[in-house]
Amino acid sequence: MQDPDLEISKWRQQRKQGLFRFIVSNSLPPFLGVITTNIVITLLFTDSSFNALFDTKLLITVIIVTPLLSITHWWWRERKYRLHNEKYNPHTTKNNDG
Repeated sequence: MQDPDLEISKWRQQRKQGLFRFIVSNSLPPFLGVITTNIVITLLFTDSSFNALFDTKLLITVIIVTPLLSITHWWWRERKYRLHNEKYNPHTTKNNDG
């Protein structure tokens, strides 16, 4: 189990880079993995042409799903960060109720 303070500290540094960079850095590896796997499977195990290499449904799914998962991951980590701050640093949290 990871030390919560270390995890929060790493997240504090990572969130400074912004949501867009987080989405790209979390979406790029799965996207490249799917493309690479698709290329290997198509070239090694089928006799089809390069047109079948990039299945449109697969690419659209990967392009839509991986950023959504990254946004969900960002939201989850922000929630953990906020709850941690509320618990250990109640004087630093802002009251946005008005």
